[in-house]
Amino acid sequence: MEGKIVTILNRSEIVGRPLAAMLANDGADVYSVDIESIYLFRGGRLHKVNEDETPESCVRKSSIVITGVPTKTYCLPSEWVQPNTTVVNVSSFKNVDEKALLQIPNVKYVPMVGKVTVAMLERNLLRLYENFHCPNIQQPQHQERRKNAAGGSWFSGENMLHVYTSLVSTAVLLLLLSRDR
Repeated sequence: MEGKIVTILNRSEIVGRPLAAMLANDGADVYSVDIESIYLFRGGRLHKVNEDETPESCVRKSSIVITGVPTKTYCLPSEWVQPNTTVVNVSSFKNVDEKALLQIPNVKYVPMVGKVTVAMLERNLLRLYENFHCPNIQQPQHQERRKNAAGGSWFSGENMLHVYTSLVSTAVLLLLLSRDR
């Protein structure tokens, strides 16, 4: 990500802020845009931008734009997006006009990964609960996993979330790959 300029629309505690910090730690300059302010994550530091910086100016200079606005009414104006930009929608709502966006030369669009994000968050939440709030049930789970690895039923109730997550992830990847052809 070194040298890339990224704009993230929505500075949520769940996705926007952590994603901005991770991308900045990988060397990107990340504009974090929220309703009332714009910040720049650069070199492990958070900087307030000048008053003349707008969401439009941030998107126009970005090679990657990530939308995560949790409302049906928000739509990224496609005229802000430059050719050769990657646009990723992590919201559960469609934050872009896909038809207009794909008219821009060489734009790569990843639509609505929100459902996969939710499934992964649920999976991680269950793992955290199991690992930190129920330490006495960890040992039987490990024994069950060993039994499953030795030929037991992998389609049991405890593994259903893993199966669901795998199926959803595979379906999304197939959809994305089929769009490139």
